[in-house]
Formats: sequence, structure tokens, C-alpha cells
Amino acid sequence: MDQQVKVGLENSSPIICESCGGDTFREATYLRKISRLLTGSQEDMIVPVPTFTCAKCSHVNEQFQVQDAKPQPTDPKIIS
Repeated sequence: MDQQVKVGLENSSPIICESCGGDTFREATYLRKISRLLTGSQEDMIVPVPTFTCAKCSHVNEQFQVQDAKPQPTDPKIIS
């Protein structure tokens, strides 16, 4: 027996842009490249990762960002 849970918008909370406070978002795509050396194929692989950007200021909230396995140079933990 499959029971479907019915949840309405009254049971939800809005997601707000961390930068400008906007409440509407657009779909966007991160593109990640995987080396052919890791995949065993003849060419590097391009992998699309869907996300959302603020429709007002184009900011990507932290919860929608791709998390890298290693810190980037702009990461405060690396900068002395």
C-alpha cells in the first residue's frame, strides 16, 4: 500500500537570498570537468550540476553551491 503524504504551501517556509533578500530564483548550472585519466575515456568528461541563482542579484546561496573536496585559494582558511 502506497500512502501519499499531502503537504501544502502553508507547511513550507520561503528561501531568501543571502545577499539581497530576494525570494525568487532561476535555474542555473555549474559545469564540472573530470579528467579523462580518472574516467578511463579518451576525453575529459563535463558534468552539469543544477543549482539556483537569485533572480534579482544572481547570488548563489550557500545551500545551493557545489562543495569542493579541497579548499580554493579564496578560502579564508588558506589566506595568511
